[in-house]
Amino acid sequence: MPKEVLFMTTNYLPTVTGSDNGIWRRIVPIPMTTVIKNNETDTSIGDKLFAEQNGILYQLIQTAKDHQQNGLRIPIICENARQQYCPEMDTVKQFLDDVAIITNNPNDKVSNRDLYNAFDRWNSDVETHLTHQGLSKELQRRGFGKCKSNGKHGRRGLKLKPEYQPKNYLKSFKNVPEIGNKPLTMEMFGIKYSGGNSNEQ
Repeated sequence: MPKEVLFMTTNYLPTVTGSDNGIWRRIVPIPMTTVIKNNETDTSIGDKLFAEQNGILYQLIQTAKDHQQNGLRIPIICENARQQYCPEMDTVKQFLDDVAIITNNPNDKVSNRDLYNAFDRWNSDVETHLTHQGLSKELQRRGFGKCKSNGKHGRRGLKLKPEYQPKNYLKSFKNVPEIGNKPLTMEMFGIKYSGGNSNEQ
């Protein structure tokens, strides 16, 4: 059971490299949107709070009762901040948005070599901490299954945008059928055969 809560006071939100629910359900940003200028500083705030000590104590007790009955409820403003924070840290989504065309078509495939080369080129500008292994793991988790074609491994369900395609892109990972244990037929390779003359021996 969790026994401690870590609070971090920062000027900028920390970089979060993970994207799984186990991380994000534990992160609750608390927006500090109020800015008090130097000429607006209330030097007597301590005395004012002391004068309201009975009301403050009453509010603390009511809050404790509410927590015992209903548990800890995340305020809407904090949940909204988390919903905005999470996509900003989603490096894989940013990479896919910039580099790939998501088709979810199993016939659309990209070789790992072309995919990683495109990632390295993209990452040279954005400078993320994501590795090839981390990218592969995230693509698998998001439904871009593994495939093999022409002896090369890759991912299905997406294509590279033209500006990230290598010169030999169309030839490097052709969408040939994945045969598995099926017997070879010419139809698998798009070759039509009408048959020979039935009188031929």
